[in-house]
This record gives sequence, C-alpha cells and structure tokens, in this order.
Amino acid sequence: MKQKFTEKPSQMVTSVGPQVIYITLNYNVTPSDDGEWEADCVQFKSEEVPSITEIVDAIIGSGRLCSVQELEGVSNALVHTFNVHVDDDELFAASKKLLLALNSAYGSSEEVNVFRYEDKNCWIDKTTRTSILSRLDAEEEKGKRTTNLSIGQCHLFNIPIASARAMLKDLEIYAAECYDMTNSHQLSIVDLETYAAVYEYDYKADYPEPLVFTDEIFTYVQKEPTSKQVVAALKKLALPTVLEQDDDVALENIELFPSWESMLGKELKKDERYYYDDALWKVVQAHTAQSDWTPRVAFSLFTQVVKSEGGDSEIGTLENPIPFSINMELVEGLYYLDEGVIYLCIESLNQCFWHLAAIPRYAQAVE
Repeated sequence: MKQKFTEKPSQMVTSVGPQVIYITLNYNVTPSDDGEWEADCVQFKSEEVPSITEIVDAIIGSGRLCSVQELEGVSNALVHTFNVHVDDDELFAASKKLLLALNSAYGSSEEVNVFRYEDKNCWIDKTTRTSILSRLDAEEEKGKRTTNLSIGQCHLFNIPIASARAMLKDLEIYAAECYDMTNSHQLSIVDLETYAAVYEYDYKADYPEPLVFTDEIFTYVQKEPTSKQVVAALKKLALPTVLEQDDDVALENIELFPSWESMLGKELKKDERYYYDDALWKVVQAHTAQSDWTPRVAFSLFTQVVKSEGGDSEIGTLENPIPFSINMELVEGLYYLDEGVIYLCIESLNQCFWHLAAIPRYAQAVE
C-alpha cells in the first residue's frame, strides 16, 4: 500500500513486542507535490524475522514492486537491525524472482502499452482492437468508407476505414514486438548465473519506441499498386479461363497457372495443373503438397505437360527436342533430350520412371 509522510521515511521501521516483531518496509520513496513524501509500504507481524524470500513474496503480492537495488538495502537493513544472516544463494534467488516480476509488470505497463496522439498517451488493448476490426468489417459491408473512433482521451473523428485498419495493424505489430521482447527478457533473466548480473540487469532495454500518430491518419491516399500486385490481380482474374484450356493452349500460358509452391500444405487433386521450375505439371495422384515432393522428383504424383503430337508448337522435333524428366509422358514420334543425348520415342508411354537409355523399347538414341 502507498502511504504519505511529513518527512522522508526510513527504509525499515521496526518495533519488538512480547514475542512479536513488527516491521514496516518503505520503498519507492518520492517527494509529493505538497512537500510531503510518499512511499510504498509492506508490513510484517510475526514471531520471527522474515526471510528475504518472504519479503520478496510480500512485495510481489502487494503489486507495488521495488527495485533489485532497494531489495539489497532491505537485506542490509535486516542484517544490521536484527543481526541475522542472509544467505547469498537465497538473496540471489529472491532477487531473480523480483527481477522477473519487474520485467513482467513493465511489459504490461502504460510505459510500454502506449501510443501518442495530440500530445496525449493512448492505448487500445487486444480485445478492443479485435472488436474495432469487427466493427470496420460490418461498416464496410454497408458501404461506409469512414468510421468514428474514440480512444480514451484521444478522439479520432471520421477517420477513413482504410486508415483505421492501417493504424490497428501498426499497433498489432508494435504490441507483438513488445510481447516478444518481454519473453526474451524473461528467458535471459532465468539464465543469469550471478547476483551481480541480476543486480545490473536492465529489464527495460530494447523495447520498441512507442508509436506516434499524427493528423495524417485522418486522410488516406490510395497508393499505386506495384507491378507484382498487378500481375497477381491479373492472374486471379484470368485463372477460371486458364484452367479450362487444353494442355496445348495451357503450355502457352504456364505462368498464369497457380505455382506449386503456393500450394504447399494443401490438397492437390488429380488432373490439376501447376507451374513449377519453368514447366507445367499435371497431378496424376491426389495428395497433400509437401516441400520434398517436388514435381521433378515425385515420380508417382506428377507428370510434365508437353505438346500433343498434333500441337502447333515445334517442340519435340529433332532440332528442338523436349527436355526429358523422370515421370514424364512419352509420345511416339517426338524427340527428347536426356543427359545430353537426343532420343526418338518409338512407342508411347504414359509415365516414364527411367532414363531413356534404359528403355530401348520406347526410345532410341539418334546417331
């Protein structure tokens, strides 16, 4: 609890009654505006002098933490006042416990959970951020382009919905970075091996700077899309038509097909086609895409799409043989290039699991 004093209080005030010891610890001592003093206080009444561990537990339980440096002063006061021995290992463990609590409290304090707007400190907690996003979704469905946002003493009137989303996104990233930094400190504190390291540890270090929002958040300028965004939009628009094309036409537009990499972890259905490694591949067996099952090595799952015998392309001629890959379909009358040698397919094969030199029945080397 916090108390006021007309004079600066001592760190420890004691009195001894019949079989009872009274101890009051005063810490976080600061002068008040009225010329008096304020301090956080923890009181003990027991038959024995409390241990440093019991004192730390009481301080943490009060919710009003002292610094590790002040705790050392309390330890010294116990020694001098009651002539007791404070074990070094116990002081180290108690100080580390206090340091963990200090960092945890700081990570969730208004010093960290804050942003600035109009010279005011503001914050939007996780629950409220989620609620606001739901509201923005509903307002956009109704065709609204702006929203009214009020945050404590910060009033953001008629803010564009796009700006509100950008603001919430920035806050979410900032909050995540602060959360990660607190976790990093907690792990570092646990690993401290000496009392000196605990005493000197800066649990407030390396947190990101609080965000500052200006009146610019009231306006939202639509940025020109990047070339990558344009291509992605065009591919999405063209996809339904592309998927209906036969293999010969599809081979002229392979970049418009979904990439195999984009499907990792997803279900691939039989006869679906995907772009991979500058080639078009057809699924021959339904499966879940995995990073080590690439179309060029997963012989039983994919076959490379090539021009049919009656296609318009010149590929598959002696002058322009088809680059061969394991699991590829072989078409009679077409030429293939495998390991530096050109082969003529003399008998079609739906799926080839061997290099062409090993299957003279289906492919003959061209002299």
